[in-house]
Amino acid sequence: MVIILAERVVFMMIKNNFIYMKNFTRFFWTLIIFFSCTLPVWAADDKGVLINPLGDADEPNEVIANVIKTSLGVLGGLTLLVFVYGGFLWLTSIGNSEKVKKGQDTLMWAVIGLVVIFGAYGLADALFKAFGQ
Repeated sequence: MVIILAERVVFMMIKNNFIYMKNFTRFFWTLIIFFSCTLPVWAADDKGVLINPLGDADEPNEVIANVIKTSLGVLGGLTLLVFVYGGFLWLTSIGNSEKVKKGQDTLMWAVIGLVVIFGAYGLADALFKAFGQ
């Protein structure tokens, strides 16, 4: 039901000379700016103290492990955005074979990137466990 509704909304946006697309783009960027401005607030705990994203690491190998795990988490989030972008390209292609191919390629490369990220996380986790982390 939601997919059918989304397809109809996208079709209406494209059908009406991109007027709705411009409004959607403005709304999207407004959300991005809003969440970017409120991000520092979400990083605080209950007492208003900022939380260290690298944890309580005392040794250099712990800091390196935390940096690697945090960066792989950020890459996973970026991969989600690539999935959404590829799906949007495919959904708005309206049967144009070039846009369909571009959307499919974007989704394929996102899957490959996700496999690489999971592989890197597994390798880093195995190495840190092997070396006593």
